[in-house]
Amino acid sequence: MIRDRLPRDLGPLVDVLRLLEHPGPGWSDARRRSWLTAGPPDVAWVFDQAPVSVTPTDNVAGQVRLRRPARTSSGDDPWLLDQFVVRPGDHEVGIARFLLREAVRHVTDRDGRLVVDVDSCRLSSTDPMSLLERRGFIRPDGSAYALGPLAPPDRSADK
Repeated sequence: MIRDRLPRDLGPLVDVLRLLEHPGPGWSDARRRSWLTAGPPDVAWVFDQAPVSVTPTDNVAGQVRLRRPARTSSGDDPWLLDQFVVRPGDHEVGIARFLLREAVRHVTDRDGRLVVDVDSCRLSSTDPMSLLERRGFIRPDGSAYALGPLAPPDRSADK
């Protein structure tokens, strides 16, 4: 189940980051915890592999975090996905898809545009960019960000 991140989730999330050697190899647990809590998020959800959906557990398998910078002068309403990590394992890609789908839904329900800091995304069994591209995101040449959700790629030439 996806739920709001609680303070007690930081320990299991630090464990996930250590397994992924993210955000950097050799980082201490204290530094990873600081990375998780840097700046106030507008939304921070975890995927809790609880056997029932009513009681949070410590079986936290991943996190997605969104921030909402100020609206641009052009009226654009960007949301930044600045943390997206999932514990390695058999269900990693499914959990990642579920977290990403909910983040996209949250932003599009508010008529926003999701911008992904791809350097903050870490999965062990698949390239996060391929997961983003399958969801309709694009990556501008030379950019450190994947922008979306935009219109899916034009497939008319494939017909």
